[in-house]
Amino acid sequence: MSKLVCNFDKYKGVQLYGMDIHIQRKTDNHSNKDIDLSRKHLNYELVAEHQNEHYYTRAKNRIEQGYTGKRKIRKDGVWTGNVIISSDQEFFKKLTPEQEREFFKTAYDFYCEKYGKENVISAMVHKDETTPHLHLLIVPLTKDGRLCAKELFDREALRSFHDIIAKRLQQRGFNIERGERNAKVKRIETDEYKRLKKDNQVTVKINPNDTVATVLEKKLIGADVKETPEQIANRLTQKYVKPLTDELTDLRTEKALSEKRNDAIKYAKAFSQSRENEFIALYHSLKEFGEKHVSTALEKIQNLVSKLNTEKQKEREQRALEREKELKEKQRNNQFAQYREPDSLYSVLDFGKAPYQFEDNGKPSYYIAVQAQNERPKILWGTEYQDQIQALNIRNGDIVRLNGSKIERAEEINHKASKGVKI
Repeated sequence: MSKLVCNFDKYKGVQLYGMDIHIQRKTDNHSNKDIDLSRKHLNYELVAEHQNEHYYTRAKNRIEQGYTGKRKIRKDGVWTGNVIISSDQEFFKKLTPEQEREFFKTAYDFYCEKYGKENVISAMVHKDETTPHLHLLIVPLTKDGRLCAKELFDREALRSFHDIIAKRLQQRGFNIERGERNAKVKRIETDEYKRLKKDNQVTVKINPNDTVATVLEKKLIGADVKETPEQIANRLTQKYVKPLTDELTDLRTEKALSEKRNDAIKYAKAFSQSRENEFIALYHSLKEFGEKHVSTALEKIQNLVSKLNTEKQKEREQRALEREKELKEKQRNNQFAQYREPDSLYSVLDFGKAPYQFEDNGKPSYYIAVQAQNERPKILWGTEYQDQIQALNIRNGDIVRLNGSKIERAEEINHKASKGVKI
C-alpha cells in the first residue's frame, strides 16, 4: 500500500518573497531538473480567491483583517505554515484526473476545517514534476485574533493530522496509509507557477480605461496635473450611476401612471359590483409590487456605489505599493552607485536553510536570494554558499559580487586599502 507524504514547514514574512517565486512558478530558471516547463500549465489552485496576489500581500491582508493584538506584526515573525501533501508515483498512476483532484481537495478541506478556510490563502497543486503534490499555505491566526504559530502548529497536533488525513482518504476509497513517523522523505519541490486565468465576474461592467486618471493640465516643467481619486469617482458616478438614477425616476413615473390607470379601472369595477374588499386588496398588491420594483433599482445603485468604493480603495493601495516599489528601487540604485562597477553587483534579499531538503552531496541544501540593478530577483542553491555567507558576515541588504559560485563583498568607491603602515 502506498504511503501518505505529509510534510510541514514554517515561514517568516520576509521568506514569502522567495516562496511566491518558488511555488507560483515565476521564473524559468530552475535548479530542480525534475521540472518540466511544458507541463506547468497543468498546475492548478484550489483556493479561488486572491489568485493574482503575491503571497506576501495575501498573508499581510489576512493578518490585518483578523489580527486583534496590540503588538506590531514583525516581518521576521512566522506568517505562514506550509504543508506538502503527496505520495509515490505508482499511487498517482492509478488515479484518474478527477480522482487525483478529489485526493488533494480532501486534504485541503481538512485543513480548512482545522484552521478556517479564510486562513488557507493558497492550495497549489504541482503537476509539472515527477510526482504530483499539493502546497498549502496557512496563516496561523487563532479564533480570538492572535498570530500564534507555536500554538496552532503544535508538533503533536500536526502528527495527529497525518493520521486523520490518511483515514479520511481511506474512507473516500483511496488505497493509502499513514507514512512512517520521522521518516526522511525527499520533498518534491519546484520554483515557479504559471498563473491561472482570473474568473472576473462583475455585476456592473466598467471600462478599465475610464478608471485611468485624466490629465487636466499639462506642465512644461514638472508633473502634469491629473484627476484626483475623488474626481475620478465623480466622473464614474455620472457615467455609470446617473443612468440608473434616471432609469429609477422613469420607473417611478411609469409605476405611478400605471397605478392610476389600473386603480381607476378596478375601482370602477369594484364600485359597480359593490366589492370593496377586492378593491382594497388589489390596491395594496399594486403598491407592494411598485415598492419592490423600486427597491430592486435602488439595490443596483447601492451595489454599484459599493463596488466603486472598493475599486477606489484598491487603486489607493496599488498606488501605495507602486510608490513603495519606486522608493526601494531608488534606494537600491543609490546604494549601487557607491560601489565600483555597479553593473555587476547584487543586493542580498534573503538567505538561509533551503525551505525544502534537496539532496546536495548528502547534505541539506542552502539558498541565497539576490537581485541585480534593474533585473528580476534570482535564487542560488548550494551548500557552498552557507560557509561563504558566514565567513563574510553577510546580512540582508548587503552589496556583493558573484564570481561563479563564489560570493565577494563589493568594494566601495571611497574605500582605501591599507598598506600595512603603522600609524
